[in-house]
Amino acid sequence: MSKEVARSSSILEQLKKIEKVQRGIVLREVARLNTREHLTATWFEREANQPIAFTHELWRMVLKGNVAEDFGKAVLAIINSKVVAYLINLFSTNNHVVKDDLSRVPIPDKQFMPTGLLSSLADNILREYVKLEQKFVLEYDAKLPEFDDGKVYIPPSSVLAKSHVPKLKVSTLVGLGEVKNKGSANGRIKALKIRNLIVYKEDITNSNKTTLSQVLDLFFSEPKKGDDIWLQALNWQVPDTVAVMDWLREYNTILQQAQTSWETIISLKQQVDDVIADWYGFNDNQRLAINEGLPWARRRKSKDASEKSSLPTEISVQSKLPKGSTNRLPVVSSQIYAIGYDSNTATLEIEFLSGEVWQYQCVSPEIYQAFETSPSKGAYFSKEIKGKFASVKL
Repeated sequence: MSKEVARSSSILEQLKKIEKVQRGIVLREVARLNTREHLTATWFEREANQPIAFTHELWRMVLKGNVAEDFGKAVLAIINSKVVAYLINLFSTNNHVVKDDLSRVPIPDKQFMPTGLLSSLADNILREYVKLEQKFVLEYDAKLPEFDDGKVYIPPSSVLAKSHVPKLKVSTLVGLGEVKNKGSANGRIKALKIRNLIVYKEDITNSNKTTLSQVLDLFFSEPKKGDDIWLQALNWQVPDTVAVMDWLREYNTILQQAQTSWETIISLKQQVDDVIADWYGFNDNQRLAINEGLPWARRRKSKDASEKSSLPTEISVQSKLPKGSTNRLPVVSSQIYAIGYDSNTATLEIEFLSGEVWQYQCVSPEIYQAFETSPSKGAYFSKEIKGKFASVKL
């Protein structure tokens, strides 16, 4: 028997001898604080008939019998806070969290520690994480953001696999002329996408066709399928043309529910940060510095946002806001939600992902057509429209 097997067997035997429920905190040893805003810690509970074992990459902190669970969960909230991540990062460039790193973190008087409030917030965060993981990560393979202000991503193929809407293969749509590949049949999807060689049939007067092209773009932009070649993609399943709007509503609903759950967690974490900052007695400038993070973390965050900007954002069947006078249609863009044009008044309307709607006057039909067909709406807007036409915010 090897040493590793013998040690594993010994640990399992020890776990079987646990007399009561064992509770505590597990902390990921590999912190990578240069790329993260928080340490990665969570709460665990185990007993003899549920012997959970941990890898060598996790620090385990067991709650002693004379310590209240509320105190343990308050400590969990503190460990996961931006304050602790910032303080550790100030004094250590080590990628791993060692006991000395935590022991060196200065804390205020424990007498004034807001144990009850922090414990309650930690419980709420744990409950919301369980809901998010069970309903979206396990169910739909959702990818959670690396940073707090990021967006949850759900692969459209995961939603389609569990949907009851009619489905068909991409090859069928190719036969109908709805999508075609101008590149090699052996070309990888991500390469074909970058070179704009996958083309969808669009008709701005037909909302169903416009929605179909946007849904197809969601599937062809799915990261885990980017290495498939075109011949493989022909066998992908996508929503049937008669059900594309129903599927898109379903997809957007699931995506929005997941994002709402994530934002609830971030809101609770911000409350934790505020409570801890109050305990430390930080002023506004100190709070701002902690919230922004250290320079190398900010650089990584900026790079991450840039890399993910190419992923399609949520699209919907119709524009969310009733403002404006044009019939705006959704577009696939990392900055813009929908665009519309009134040829009688030469008025262009743009609805941004932030929810703001702007009108631009005296825009020629040629400019609008170029904007509408541009593969990068955000880049075209910045170069050809922004600051070049009279505009008003609606």
